[in-house]
Amino acid sequence: MHKIEFEILDFHTLRKVEALLRSLRAKKGVSEATARLAATVTVSYDSNRISPVELEAGVLECREHCKGHFVIDHACAPTPE
Repeated sequence: MHKIEFEILDFHTLRKVEALLRSLRAKKGVSEATARLAATVTVSYDSNRISPVELEAGVLECREHCKGHFVIDHACAPTPE
């Protein structure tokens, strides 16, 4: 099992961090995702099923969605502000 960490400094609310965690946990190959609010998210993953590049894309996709930009087929539920 591998671990990778991403900065999430622009996730300013617990609701947004929870949405990111739900999104990452829904990905095939991810066994765990944890976060420190407005700091970093650490993801444990199976490198045979998902790559760091795919995980980073998931973080960026969620970041755009949670900033209010439309993202097709996003995994996290809409988050009312």
